[in-house]
Amino acid sequence: MKRVLLPILCLLLLLTASGCGSILEGEVTVIEPYAARYDDKPDESEDTVILHSDEEFAQAVQKMLTQEQADAVFRIPLPDDVAAREEELMDVCRSVALDTPLGAYAVYYISCRLTPIVSYCNLQVSVTYKREAEDISGLFTVSSLRYMDSRLQTSLSSFSDSLVFRTSLDEITADYLADRVSYLFRRSPLEIVAEPGLEVVCYPNTAGERIMELKFDWPYNASVLDDMRGRMISRTDDISGRTGNTDDYSVIQTLIAEQNSGAVILKEAVSFLSDSAYGFLVNRSGTQRSAALSLKALCDRLNIGCYVVEGWHSGETAWWNIVSCDGKWYHADPAGARVSPEDGSLLLSDDAMTADQYFWDVDEYPACPEGYPLPQEEPVTPPAAETLPAAENPPAENGEPQETPVSEDAGEPEETEAETPPEDVPENTENETPPEEPPADGEEENGTGQEPSGESEQEETP
Repeated sequence: MKRVLLPILCLLLLLTASGCGSILEGEVTVIEPYAARYDDKPDESEDTVILHSDEEFAQAVQKMLTQEQADAVFRIPLPDDVAAREEELMDVCRSVALDTPLGAYAVYYISCRLTPIVSYCNLQVSVTYKREAEDISGLFTVSSLRYMDSRLQTSLSSFSDSLVFRTSLDEITADYLADRVSYLFRRSPLEIVAEPGLEVVCYPNTAGERIMELKFDWPYNASVLDDMRGRMISRTDDISGRTGNTDDYSVIQTLIAEQNSGAVILKEAVSFLSDSAYGFLVNRSGTQRSAALSLKALCDRLNIGCYVVEGWHSGETAWWNIVSCDGKWYHADPAGARVSPEDGSLLLSDDAMTADQYFWDVDEYPACPEGYPLPQEEPVTPPAAETLPAAENPPAENGEPQETPVSEDAGEPEETEAETPPEDVPENTENETPPEEPPADGEEENGTGQEPSGESEQEETP
């Protein structure tokens, strides 16, 4: 019985195995548990930056702005409330756009969006810029006032429309920059030609680190201003060529006389040209300021030290110059200049200016302790009879005046070899040139006992 059942069981097992094999043929889908597919942390080997705080997110956005990126994707841990967390991150974006220098200067709009992915979120940031990429890349940092002046001078000389820079110096304010533009124009009237209007915008408008944008308002475009500069240079060269090889005083005197020749001095400016060196040099019409700027331009062309002084005269704003002459500093007022030495020196001291009701910031300009000493003419030597009392030089008994030779050096009577006799005058005296005809007895030339002016060469006026 057992021998019969054993073969039957083996046959049944073979039949069952062949049927299951047909069932197992085909595709098989393997389902892994959740814990096996995902970890609580994203794969940090990927390029996507993982952020863990608002501070890290703010720094990442600022880096986007520096690199001029319009879009970027970051990752953050999955929050409990995705919508609330998205709003918090939007506040961070707004703070970067409004409160940071680059954000306030360059960003027009910024947004962020969270996309949950199982255990983390993708954070996509989009930025719309209001500045060109070259505007952002061209930003430079000002760390000293001297460097500020250097960059400002370059922009003004090239007639730029704007100048943008970073700084954290508290001294650099809108008022400071306006003063520096005016100062640099007065220092280089031949190079800058015209003083532009100025608008200053700060990003953000607070102290501390910020971006400052200077917008210049020029009266003409750069090509016209450059042509005006060429005309001024030609005019200054023409005037400078008339000075010749003379002393410093004569050169300054010639410059003032030439620039004032045919020029009309206006009490008030009628246009920007009439308040610039161009107006006085080229158009022959300008204000006191224009005359002072004109002299500054001429002195610069000849490498003569010169300042344009802003001060007050008789209670009103006035402009004049302080110039270098023979190694010293002197005041010169070309608008009211005396152009000939007979009227007095052109170059005055501080005391002379103050006495004439001129006032200025003495700490801003060189001191002028003394006025320029004009050359003195040689004194005229008077005739001997006019310088001696009449009692000491009585006429002779024959009515003729006694001869008293006068020394050319000391103005004293020369000693004769022999004393003149009281009664008779000898025919030949010790004088170098005797008179051609002696006067008649008792006859006086002018009634005062003086000798005729042509009687002796020693008595001629030097």
